[in-house]
Amino acid sequence: MTRQQCLHPSDYAPLLLAALLAFAPTPSGAFVLGEPIPLSKIGEPLKIEIPILQGDPAQFGECLRLANLPAASDGLPRVRNARLDLTGRGPKARLVLSHRLPSFDPALRFTIEDLCDSRLRREYTVLLAFPDTAAIADAPAGTQSPEQSGSAVADAPPQEAPRRPRYARRAA
Repeated sequence: MTRQQCLHPSDYAPLLLAALLAFAPTPSGAFVLGEPIPLSKIGEPLKIEIPILQGDPAQFGECLRLANLPAASDGLPRVRNARLDLTGRGPKARLVLSHRLPSFDPALRFTIEDLCDSRLRREYTVLLAFPDTAAIADAPAGTQSPEQSGSAVADAPPQEAPRRPRYARRAA
């Protein structure tokens, strides 16, 4: 008769260690971004800060960019041609998205792409705060506040005149 061989638990240890190392997650160079914080209000030049929770700030310029995606079917305007900057260091590092032109839409959409190791894309939708109505009401008629005067208002794209509804055209 042949004697059946039994493996001792210590014989499993190298095999178990090799399996754990093969399936263990490896650290990647992906940036982990937090929730966006809009700093500008409607009618002001756009400025949004996004905390960087993980990632190498030295690779910021090579890895992160604002994606130019086609407009979504939901009708929200997409931020285009904005500037991405890095501010702060270490745990206080933040990504700053800014544009010189004011935004007159209360909701905006933008996408940040990580082009390095992970090739990730994160889409954000932000709501801008309404301007302070108390400051506008206190100003005398015909004068502009220092925030409203300047090149930012002059650079704003012209707005289309509102159209009458179709039913109003038929009645006229």
